[in-house]
Amino acid sequence: MLGSDARNISAVLINGEPRKWNGHVLDVDLAALRAAVQVSRDHVLNASAA
Repeated sequence: MLGSDARNISAVLINGEPRKWNGHVLDVDLAALRAAVQVSRDHVLNASAA
């Protein structure tokens, strides 16, 4: 199917444990994840500017 992405996945099991169920990611601190992504982005941008 063309045009599929993560929104089309309703459930993910890893080692028998649900990580995404009914379209919702489980046990994730989204604020901490966003902060880590921003730190990583800033590092990449700063490294590429040098």
